[in-house]
Order: sequence, then structure tokens, then C-alpha cells
Amino acid sequence: MYGIVVVSHGYLAKEAIRTASMIVGKIDVKIANVSLVEGVSPQSFIDAVAKTVEEVYDNGGVLILTDLFGGSTTNFLASQLKSKLRPELINRVVLISGFNLAMIISAITNDYADATVHSFIDTIIDDSKDNIRDLTQYLSLST
Repeated sequence: MYGIVVVSHGYLAKEAIRTASMIVGKIDVKIANVSLVEGVSPQSFIDAVAKTVEEVYDNGGVLILTDLFGGSTTNFLASQLKSKLRPELINRVVLISGFNLAMIISAITNDYADATVHSFIDTIIDDSKDNIRDLTQYLSLST
């Protein structure tokens, strides 16, 4: 099994996990959130994520999902998290940006006892992309 850390600007990560739980029921994997909110320094944020990675770590590694590619949450982690992790964890952590609810649901429902974080990356990303659709053609715009 692997652990999951969902990271966001504001409280999006916390609410996304709560919403996923509302849809799928009890979440059996170790999952936590870290929020970058006003007044939190980059260093404190990175330290909080590193601590949370340690807390949710499972034999299969840790999946970190961030909210925005190119955003400060992702940039801070991509550039500095490695220096905060124990050496044996570095290759057992995967960082994916641009989470949505479908990605979180996929991550928590595709976790099997013998799974590693690396074994489901493509599935999790594909599930996320598959839930982005232009439904304009289905709208009835006539009055």
C-alpha cells in the first residue's frame, strides 16, 4: 500500500479529501492534506509536507498530489522537498500536479495491499483526464 498527501493553496486539499470520502465512503489508505495559507512561510510549508510524508508513508511509498502545475505549492516541493526527506524515501515518493476529484478518488480506490506508488501513476493520471469533458453538446440551450 502507499500513502497519499494532497497539497493545495488554501483549503482545497482538505475539502477535496472530505468530498472524496463523501462519494466513496470510508477511505482505507493513509491520506492527509497540507494547505499553503496566507502567513505560512515556504520553509514551514515544506517542513509540514515532509512531516506529513513521514506520517502517511507505507511500504508502497507516498503519492503527493498538488493543485496547480507551476504554482507555489508544486514549485516549492519540486525544488526543495528532496532535501527534507530521508534518503531511503526519495525514490519512493511521486509528485503529481493538477489534482482534481477524479484523481483523488482513483488514488484512494486503486490502492491494493501489494501496490507501490509507481504502479498506478498512469492509471491515476488517465482517470483524472478521462473526467474532463466538454459537455456543451448535451446542453439544451433552447428556450
